[in-house]
Parts: sequence; C-alpha cells; structure tokens
Amino acid sequence: MNQRVPQFTEGGFEFDPVLIPLAGLAFGWLWLMAVQRLDLRWGTWRFAARLITGFPPLFTVVVSPVITYFYLCGSLSSLTASLILSSGSGGPVSQGFFLGSMKVVEWSCSVIAPFVFSAYLVSLQLPLRCCFVLTLSHSLVAGYRTAKYIHTESGLSSTINSGPAILERFEIFDGLVPIAAFAAFVFWHHRKSAGKEGAQEYPARA
Repeated sequence: MNQRVPQFTEGGFEFDPVLIPLAGLAFGWLWLMAVQRLDLRWGTWRFAARLITGFPPLFTVVVSPVITYFYLCGSLSSLTASLILSSGSGGPVSQGFFLGSMKVVEWSCSVIAPFVFSAYLVSLQLPLRCCFVLTLSHSLVAGYRTAKYIHTESGLSSTINSGPAILERFEIFDGLVPIAAFAAFVFWHHRKSAGKEGAQEYPARA
C-alpha cells in the first residue's frame, strides 16, 4: 500500500521543520556576536547612533521597516510555520488556522518593533515627529503585507507553499496596528516624562 509522503516548501524551497528554525537561531546568535565584537572594536552602536541622528529618514523610512518585517517578522513567521507544519502529523493544515497564526505574528511585530524603535529614537533626543514618520512607514508596509498558504497534491506528494505576499489593496486594520503602538508609546512616554518631572520637583519643595 502506497503511503502519501508530505513535502513541505517555504517560498518555493524545500522546507525542513527542524533545520530551518535551528539555522535561524544560529544565524541570530552569530549576528549578535558579530555586532558585539564590532561594537567593542569600532563602536558600531555609537556609529549607528550618529548616523541615525545625522539623517533620521534613512532609519525611520527605510531601515526600521526592513528590520521589522523582513528580519524579525520573517524569522518568527518561518519558526511559527515550521511548528505548525511539523505538528500536522503529515496531513494538511487548516488554511484559516495557518493564516491566522501568521497574522498574530505580524501584529505582534507591528506593535513591539515600532514601540522599541520609538523608545530608541527618543533616547537619542530625536523629536516625536521622527517616531510618527517611523510609524507611518510601518503602517504602509503592514497594510500591504500578508501571508500565503497554498496546499497542492500531486500523486504521492503533498506540497505546501507559504511565505509573504503583497496585497493589491491596503488593509486598513493591519495598517492601524503600528498606529495603535505609537499611541501606546506616546502615552507611556508622557507618563514617564511626567514622573521624572515630579521626581525633580519633590526635592526642591522639601
């Protein structure tokens, strides 16, 4: 009796549910070690800070969305996809469940990354309008970015093609997620600034 053998693919390439997450973790660890070495020797982070403060649009419009949706969201999506596909026991995975899981990953990245980047920009003494521009660039990418899931069967093989895709029209809800993150950051920043001002005034009154 012939048995169906699943062959998972990610973006058209053979997809190994074990090797790809391990390779991603190894690459991330090597990247962090390399950045740390470069920072100790040449002051990489200080150079990056000078570059960002000298020309903020390069980071707010181009670099930060690439980091968020290509590196961070792409890596987490691949890891999540590997866990879902490997837990499918060789059978097809629900398209709704798969795409819903990818949306959760994307929304999480659309909230966390802009918040962290905005905090970093403020720490460099850049105005909030730079954070707003960063938010708009993330909103534009998030509104047109989505995930695909195509399951095809041919003979004894089952192929799953997944990965990022570009929408033909802007999805308003997805685009609003980074804006919600910016609103949360403004609220947090205001509370933090008010707390510091109160701490400075209290000793003066005493």
